[in-house]
Amino acid sequence: MRNYVWQVERALDDGLINQALAMLVGENHFGAFQATGSSARNPVRTLYAAQCVRQEEQLEFQFHGNGFLYHMVRNIVGTVTEVGAGKISLADFAAIFAGRDRKQAGATAPPNGLYLKEVFYEKPAKNLDNPPDFK
Repeated sequence: MRNYVWQVERALDDGLINQALAMLVGENHFGAFQATGSSARNPVRTLYAAQCVRQEEQLEFQFHGNGFLYHMVRNIVGTVTEVGAGKISLADFAAIFAGRDRKQAGATAPPNGLYLKEVFYEKPAKNLDNPPDFK
């Protein structure tokens, strides 16, 4: 599986990871997770849902949004992994997100295991209280 997943050699608290991911849901400025040198004019995107699901020893990250910046998902995963490992507190994660500075966020997660599952072209409902079911 080494070519298909990111192998992290430390225990991760998926509860903390999901608390951090919940902070990202909604229409927000994702400058903290935008790749350096990105050509995107506007880093505001909407995440309708973001979650981490444990499947035995593996964690699966799922994101549903209206668009993604270059490396945005990889930068989010790299940073919330540090939250799950206890290297970054939830308060520090909130400050990183609010600060909009990529240099303060965690390392970019490697591309191993990153898969685009589906693309929808209809405009989704804006009801963020009822996020989509990823199943």
